[in-house]
Amino acid sequence: MNPGDTQDLILAIVWARGKDHLDSITELRKVGRFVNEDLAQLTRFDAFPEEPPEENPDATGFYLMRANYPEPFTERTTIRYEIPRAEHVRLTVHDVLGREVAVLVDAEQAPDVYDVTFEAGALPAGVYLYRLVTRTVVITRRMVKVR
Repeated sequence: MNPGDTQDLILAIVWARGKDHLDSITELRKVGRFVNEDLAQLTRFDAFPEEPPEENPDATGFYLMRANYPEPFTERTTIRYEIPRAEHVRLTVHDVLGREVAVLVDAEQAPDVYDVTFEAGALPAGVYLYRLVTRTVVITRRMVKVR
């Protein structure tokens, strides 16, 4: 590179969990291939959003998953996310060991902003991860349940 040249840097953090160590590596390779194939789709996160449409003032036209509220929470919390086009959406909650503890959404959804309530009364206090998975994105965030 010469002085004054710029370079775009794209960083993706991926993880996968299989039935055992070897299966986890196999799954990670699959996820890696998916990321490489759809990298052009994933770079849109760095773009500035369009003006929100009038019918939904919260909509931006991009994949978004906001922090849950309230945070931390005791019995229940709300997760807000947005999808820009109709597709299959899976929203799950995992403990810190990666075990799935709840499936909140597993359905085809229209482009819109969604609020989903997570009822966690039976779960122990601690840190949990919630994950939004579509054909083109995986977004994971952390939340804390207190007594």
